[in-house]
Amino acid sequence: RCALCFLDSEAFGFLGTAQGNIACWDLKAKRLLRLEDYCAVTEQETLILFESLLPNGNLLITTMSRGKIVSRHPPRPGAARHSATVADCVLTEGGKIVSFGAQEQLVRWFEADGLRLCGTRVISAPSTIARIPGTDDIRVGTSEGLVMRVAPDGEIKGGEAFPSLREPVVALLETVGGETIAGGKSGKMFRFGTDRCCPGPIRHATGLRSQCKILPAGANNLFFSIYQDCERGGQTWVVSLTGLSGQEERVFSTPDRLAAVAANTDGTALCCAGRTVSTLRRGRRGWTATGSRAEAAECVAFLHDGALVAVARPDLPWIEIWKADDSMETVAAIEAPGNVSCLCTERDYIGVGFRSGLLMSLEYRSPGGRA
Repeated sequence: RCALCFLDSEAFGFLGTAQGNIACWDLKAKRLLRLEDYCAVTEQETLILFESLLPNGNLLITTMSRGKIVSRHPPRPGAARHSATVADCVLTEGGKIVSFGAQEQLVRWFEADGLRLCGTRVISAPSTIARIPGTDDIRVGTSEGLVMRVAPDGEIKGGEAFPSLREPVVALLETVGGETIAGGKSGKMFRFGTDRCCPGPIRHATGLRSQCKILPAGANNLFFSIYQDCERGGQTWVVSLTGLSGQEERVFSTPDRLAAVAANTDGTALCCAGRTVSTLRRGRRGWTATGSRAEAAECVAFLHDGALVAVARPDLPWIEIWKADDSMETVAAIEAPGNVSCLCTERDYIGVGFRSGLLMSLEYRSPGGRA
């Protein structure tokens, strides 16, 4: 779409593309400036209104789901957004939000406080990322089966590009002992070490399991494995406590789709989200359900030392904070500028990625603290 705007001493042409991009063409200066996108590539919105406004020369756009006024002055370089859906994000201990978009094949580092862009790396077919404790580096897995360590300056660390899994990497985890656990889509898992030239198998593919995620479970190099199981004649979503030897203890299972699973820092609490949100805690006699709320959620993450859980629901454009106890009551909420695609936390900071490509940084402050 296009629209012309003639002011007293200026003339502009606005251009809109089917991929969600908007540009402003200064007819006199012969410059083309990119403005903010009206949607991400993956959202597939259709423009309805695309008209210039007088006397300020801004642009009015509408789609079937939204409407907005776009300034003809371009955003600052390094705006906190991707051009496609944010596939995943992590918060590093150094206060960086690292996010990536699978379609645009970019990994970006932002300062959590202010969302200033501080690093970019082009990665072919990224599929998952994991933070590396004590650094701002991240581990990246690709749909081509590669695993590598990447720093904020964009450099791949020498000697830390591991052999291929020969299938898409869907889950990564850095253990306390410095090893990397990588999970393939087929359910097989391998462990990599800095002194290991070949990956060591933890679990082989059975053909009846589809891996989804891996989460840390505290000391002793244990981790939570989240996968879809077809071994018992029907589809079951499972969370198991797993060791490097491959031994498993099933902690939680449900026939309903698990949209997200979160674990607290020491691995003593789990939050499982889907059609309902449930919390479980580990005691002397095993795992016990401690709370449940009959609300659907797409993303969850613990914060405030595991006492609270951040929740993104598919039916409401809000980020909510719930108590992680038997009450599961809402203690805080903030409106979200779109549909949430991923959520991460570190201490009381929250990183949120959206289907539109936008990134948001939040900090939870308990009542009685700073405003």
